[in-house]
Amino acid sequence: MYLKLPGWLRHTMTWLGIAGAVSCGFVLPVQSSFPGWATLWPTISAALVLIAADAPRTDGYRGNFLLRHPWLQTAGEYSYALYLTHWPVLIIWSITTASSHPGFLRGTMLLGIATVAAVVITWISEKPTAKLLARDRKLMRERKNWPLWLPQFGFRAIAVLTVCVLLAAASVVGSRSIYEHEKILEAEQSKNVDVRHMGAEGPANASNFRPIPGELIATEQMGAGPQNKCSQDDPYWSAICFEEGDAATADRDILIVGSSHAVVYSGTVMETARNLTNGESWHVRLQGAPGCLFVDPGNTGNACADLWTIADRYIREQKPDAVVVVATQGQQEAPDRLHNKPGEDMVSWVKSVTAQGTQVIAMRDVPRFNDDMLECGAQKGWNNPECIRLGSQELPELTKYQHDIEAAGGSWVDLTEVVCPEDMCRPAQGGLVTYFDHSHLTDAYARSLAQKTADQLAPLIGWWPPKVWSA
Repeated sequence: MYLKLPGWLRHTMTWLGIAGAVSCGFVLPVQSSFPGWATLWPTISAALVLIAADAPRTDGYRGNFLLRHPWLQTAGEYSYALYLTHWPVLIIWSITTASSHPGFLRGTMLLGIATVAAVVITWISEKPTAKLLARDRKLMRERKNWPLWLPQFGFRAIAVLTVCVLLAAASVVGSRSIYEHEKILEAEQSKNVDVRHMGAEGPANASNFRPIPGELIATEQMGAGPQNKCSQDDPYWSAICFEEGDAATADRDILIVGSSHAVVYSGTVMETARNLTNGESWHVRLQGAPGCLFVDPGNTGNACADLWTIADRYIREQKPDAVVVVATQGQQEAPDRLHNKPGEDMVSWVKSVTAQGTQVIAMRDVPRFNDDMLECGAQKGWNNPECIRLGSQELPELTKYQHDIEAAGGSWVDLTEVVCPEDMCRPAQGGLVTYFDHSHLTDAYARSLAQKTADQLAPLIGWWPPKVWSA
């Protein structure tokens, strides 16, 4: 049933739809608005034009004179093909030129190339297919007396539909294969990347067009620490427990304990352990639990309390050379949360651990943000100023807390100025992706922090190597 609309209303709807569709790209910040509620703007605009045009013709409305112009009608014949070609042309150009913003002149050139490709596709594919299907009309008219249960399609239409289904299936299978292949390549690239001159060690003006790790695997990258799962019969076993090195023969024993942020820093420690050149060997053990901030040992009943109680027992019985903890919790646009309250008194715990002869390395947490840094960089460009965030706030309370930990015998490490130079946190630095979400560093970037960590630790801990990489 058709909508019966008066001519004046159809004119109004058409012009409102045209104005809405044209103004959308100028008014809305497209990159940050889609997908989302903003999608309704162009959708409703197009719907207004279509509804007005699809209603029955009346004496008071013969269509919009602008949309009836022969030039626009001719352009409309190629619009869908242009929709298909513009994106591949842009992506190919971006890959070959290592740039994500073509500018006005290059953008016009790319649009021209896409238009030529659209014309070619229309003439060699769309128009011949339309003519082929039109030949079925006579056959369809002759089917008036055919049984109703027979498919009401012409033979050519069925052939075209079959080909389309086969091509679509091949496309899906092929796309999935390409996706999996790209993931494997990205994983290998990330695993084998030489971070000695990248990330925290890279030049400030390094190209971040396609940083490592790739977008397909970046969210899976938090495994640069110890790689071997602890045995189920380990007396200090916990749900997240990995180790590397021979505990019986290693020259140094290092325990890393805490939340997922401690897991991230385990990659920094292991980068040092794997590059020792002084003939020493390290046994590195990681024990963690998601979201498990510091709590006073001795409590049990949940995974977090159990974790710190088990870790404290390991320290007392195995006497590792050092234990690495994240001593603060970064906050979103607020000062760090400090572990200096009843039930989470880290200063007293540090004093008790160092009294047993074990070094405590207290790492300040990295800044956290309200939005996903990886998503911002991938969608808006890795060097886009819109993706830069301010670092963590520093207040006198943090300085006093640091001094208290140091007075208790702990070694304080603060990498905020490294991760966020000049208080500017970026989604990529030195050719490496920094964050894979709103608060976790990628393993590749965590590895690149090894030398900056050594710069702060070597003067405090005599056996910590001052130089991580030999060259």
